[in-house]
Amino acid sequence: MKPENYAERNRRQFQFSLVYLALLCLIALCCWVSFRTIPALADEQLSQSAGRLATYRKQLTRTDLHLAALSQGAPIDEPWLSTFFGQADALDQQFTETPFLSATRSYRRLVAEYEDGRQNGDPELQQLSAQRSDLETKQVGLQTALGGLNKAIAVAASGGGSAPPPPPSGGGKATNMHPAIFTGHYGPFKPLLVRGSGEFGGNSPQVNVSAQVIVVDEKQVILSLYFEVGDNNTFAKTTERYELYSAPAGLRITAISAPQNTPWRINYVDKDQQENQFMVADGLFTFQVQANTSALDVGGPGGSSLTVKLNRPIRIDLAH
Repeated sequence: MKPENYAERNRRQFQFSLVYLALLCLIALCCWVSFRTIPALADEQLSQSAGRLATYRKQLTRTDLHLAALSQGAPIDEPWLSTFFGQADALDQQFTETPFLSATRSYRRLVAEYEDGRQNGDPELQQLSAQRSDLETKQVGLQTALGGLNKAIAVAASGGGSAPPPPPSGGGKATNMHPAIFTGHYGPFKPLLVRGSGEFGGNSPQVNVSAQVIVVDEKQVILSLYFEVGDNNTFAKTTERYELYSAPAGLRITAISAPQNTPWRINYVDKDQQENQFMVADGLFTFQVQANTSALDVGGPGGSSLTVKLNRPIRIDLAH
């Protein structure tokens, strides 16, 4: 039997102990760094988010002033609308996060309703000053009725009169039978890689875009899209169905102001790395297409995309 080499065994055990101890120290160091840096990073991110929210709120002040002027009886004319929607577009481009876009859309929805009423002669939306006068008149009548009711209650409490008359009835808020799809941006929609490396390499890819507005089951207004881009090596495409509007329960869509089931198509060769814009449907929509890019074109963080901009509100007619 070969005699044991105790010196060699002890040396290897010592080396293993050193490696094990070094590994434990590395794990402890990583834990310490994590506990020290993660809260700091979270605080920094929170601070940045708060700062961005404050910036958005400051930028939105101009839009608030416009709406305040509207509530004071400012006319809804073309300069007012142009300024308002220009400010909203600037907000969409600067603040692309979903919460900011949702807030801006709520502003767009309000003004788009009034603009649609002005264009279509809707008496409920056309004259804001008349609405305000009518509300003031109703307020005075309500105050008078409440005064009479208080007197009747006082008489009944003293036992010297009949029961107070019921308060004047008033109907609830009527359902708007002519809502509108407000202006805004839809997308970006990115094509899915079908073949190739995802790089066009400046080879001037061919671009095909098709879009149409359809009404589904008298309940939904859908924007149907097809977008493909490719050259001899790389090809990508996508088909999208984006819901623009859904009718309330118990109502159905009878008509919309946009052409239905009418595809609008564009086809071109992208020879640069700039965004290309195409107006379709007599200016109702704008296709914003980015095909060739300076980095990865398709797949993962690829930059090829299609964004559809609605330039004018789409009026919707509802019925029971």
